[in-house]
Amino acid sequence: MTQDKGCTNLTRFVCILAFICCSITSVSSVGGSDEQSPRQIAQVHTVITGGCSKYFDWQILGFAYSFRRAGQLGPLTRLLPCTKEELKSHTPIEIKGVTTYVAPSFAKDSEHNDSYPPYNKPGAITHWLRFAEPEEPYILIMDSDIIMRRPYVPDELKVRPGWASAPYYDFLRGAANELAQTHLQGVQARDDTNLGPKGRLADMAGAPYFITKEDLKMVAPMWSTFATKVRNDPKAWNLTGDIHTSEPGSKPWIAEMYGYIFGAAKANVWHNPVDYFHWIYPGYFTSEPPRVLHYGLLWEVKGHNYAFDKAWYKNFDPQQCGPWDMSAERPTAGLFPLPPSPSTFTEVTGPFLLKLLLAIEPVVVLNSALCEHHLEHCPLTEQILTECAKVAKLEQELDDAYDDLEPILRGNECKDQYPDCPGWEKDNQCVANPTMMLGATDLGPGCRKSCKRCFANAAIQTRERVNDEVLEEGGSQSRPPVVALLERHMRSQQSLAAKLWASSMGEGSQGKRREPRPLPRLKKDLEEVMEAKKEASIGNVRLKLRHKHAPGTGQSKHVKLRIQARSSGMMDVLKGPSEEQLTAEALMQANLQRVRWLGISLCALWVTIILMFLAFLQRQQQPSTPSSARAAQKAGKGLQ
Repeated sequence: MTQDKGCTNLTRFVCILAFICCSITSVSSVGGSDEQSPRQIAQVHTVITGGCSKYFDWQILGFAYSFRRAGQLGPLTRLLPCTKEELKSHTPIEIKGVTTYVAPSFAKDSEHNDSYPPYNKPGAITHWLRFAEPEEPYILIMDSDIIMRRPYVPDELKVRPGWASAPYYDFLRGAANELAQTHLQGVQARDDTNLGPKGRLADMAGAPYFITKEDLKMVAPMWSTFATKVRNDPKAWNLTGDIHTSEPGSKPWIAEMYGYIFGAAKANVWHNPVDYFHWIYPGYFTSEPPRVLHYGLLWEVKGHNYAFDKAWYKNFDPQQCGPWDMSAERPTAGLFPLPPSPSTFTEVTGPFLLKLLLAIEPVVVLNSALCEHHLEHCPLTEQILTECAKVAKLEQELDDAYDDLEPILRGNECKDQYPDCPGWEKDNQCVANPTMMLGATDLGPGCRKSCKRCFANAAIQTRERVNDEVLEEGGSQSRPPVVALLERHMRSQQSLAAKLWASSMGEGSQGKRREPRPLPRLKKDLEEVMEAKKEASIGNVRLKLRHKHAPGTGQSKHVKLRIQARSSGMMDVLKGPSEEQLTAEALMQANLQRVRWLGISLCALWVTIILMFLAFLQRQQQPSTPSSARAAQKAGKGLQ
């Protein structure tokens, strides 16, 4: 009995030991990754469409940078509809953080002998959903000529089954006239004014579209179908609101936009009440900072002799490493002409200063994205370092100007621009003519007070602060990614570019409004700052050492060190330590992982030894009983 009890106690000991080992395993796995990957926590998958050309390459490069600058969570996929001939003649640019999905080209409509590139948008989306359906339940559809400024969050924009979110496009008058009546028979007229007048059959919505995946799977096929119908409707030329179709027989260029809104109406998918400051064109007046900037048209920075039109740069090559002709009025490679500095906008303040800052932001972002690409993929020439130092300084100045403007906007009184505003409001102009009445055009603030569109000024935010540097005296300050990227390259340079960099950045931004900050820092100072940041978990930097395998081959790719940080985009390595520190940190993490696995292996070995010892004791106990039984049987036979 004593031996049995001992075995029982030993069994309990083994169970306890196994539990401890399991706990160690769990703790090790948690300790190895104390932060979920963006794909696990993100609900939104962003897609952007574009053609097989350099023209779309530089636009998507700029969007991808703005995507990170805005702090948008979730994966970003580029839908690339191309013909076989296009793929042979054009190699798409490699963009950090962007997955490229190649789809067939849908531009040619052989039935109607028509070539219409916008067909590629619904066609590629339908193809992608069918053959590479994403995991995320929400889809954000962007155009390539958009600069993203704020993240898209489903709850914030109230996106849910049957309800999408999109900005209001007032020229889509075909949603409420004969065009909709012809193509949307059976759809019940709307009695709200969410995105258009009462009685409309479709919402007057345009990109960006934010929609649930299941709704998009219904809308996408009809998007293509209705785009074709509207494009080839002989009566559509004067019903769509397209300024380019002025003669009978001409086909509307915006037919694809009608494809979406008509497809959504047929699928019974509608759009939430409009935010008229969701998006604007650069150079337009706005009373609030927009969510996106759409640089699809020519615009100018009035009073500063600067203009930009994307159509001027159809042959711009973002992959050419130089040398570049920076004196050209419209360069074909390198960088775009620099816009004026915010320090020159001394004549205005408040919303009128906001208008000027938003007018230069697209080109600032595009040049930052180009510098990221050049610094990572090109030999580091004097020209690249010199020109990108100018770009970095300008982006720093833009962010600083937004920071200085924010308290001014928050203190602005919400008022009407015109004395007739109360009367116009009674005439229902806030609904009939919202863009002017709510101050969403370049005419001025409009009639926001009469239209009851005065919001809590404390909520105004001029920019996303995903890349801020925490200051020792408290608060934070923008530190564009290109600054850290250039610092790393400049630290060992004794060139004209390095001297220009140190002098220009040392002046600070906005003149005397901000204390000078010497850049680049001395190596010792940089190490001290980074150590302090690391101890305080400032910047939310997480190191992960991942070993990836190529799908379908079983061959391992190179071990990649991924740094996840609160960063706006020039690189994932933004405010992080030096390369030597990163290497040491990675080796330390790898060694810790090996130690964990060694401990688990030793624990398992001890459990195995104890179990074997327990089995041995049990076998030692078993023979005694059978021997006694056999002896008794023999004795019984002898007596017989």
